[in-house]
Amino acid sequence: LSGDSSVEEVGLKTSSFEGLLNEGWGAAARGEWSVAKEQLVLAATVDLPRAFEAWRALSWLAVRTGYPEEAYQAIEKAIENNPTDSWTLYQRGGVLVTRDDLEGAQESLQAAIDQELNLPDALALLGDISFRLEDHASAERYLERVVMLDDGVAAFHELRGINLLRMGRIQDAQESLELALDLDRTRAAARNSLAWTFYANGDSEEAITRLREHEDSLRDRPEGDPD
Repeated sequence: LSGDSSVEEVGLKTSSFEGLLNEGWGAAARGEWSVAKEQLVLAATVDLPRAFEAWRALSWLAVRTGYPEEAYQAIEKAIENNPTDSWTLYQRGGVLVTRDDLEGAQESLQAAIDQELNLPDALALLGDISFRLEDHASAERYLERVVMLDDGVAAFHELRGINLLRMGRIQDAQESLELALDLDRTRAAARNSLAWTFYANGDSEEAITRLREHEDSLRDRPEGDPD
């Protein structure tokens, strides 16, 4: 009898929302995409008030596996289920960026910030959008705030440095780009942009050396590397 009870308890646990959600994330971490999707879809059905967490995860999974339309459909279901969750609004902003709906992305990300004032990922994406729109002053406001909240992410310093370079703030750009490379030596855009800060400061010899190092590092990358 005790054995039967144990089996029932295991079955109950794995069919709970938490169990299914965790199984979904675990399968995703292992690269078992179809299993992850199956578990997350089930999770969305067993606890309707928290279904947005599963739909948000499914949206992330669809982005990760190259299904942008599924990503959009899933995040819209998440928003319908909970229109005020900050991480859901952030995920929606990212999905809308991939659809070139920058205005919609900004609205969603600003709504995320309204819910959770200090959300570095949402602020960084707002900075990235402002950079794309060539509103470099707004981008700097977002990115300065981001690195104050979390100074341990190379990508944040990299983007800020590139934006500062576009603004003509060469010394500040150099400092940000060096911080990015201190955190992650593989940041190709940071290395390339740092070379141009030396050129802007009149040190063309150092700039050329840095650009050659950058080109050498690109040749050393595995084929198909996105950077």
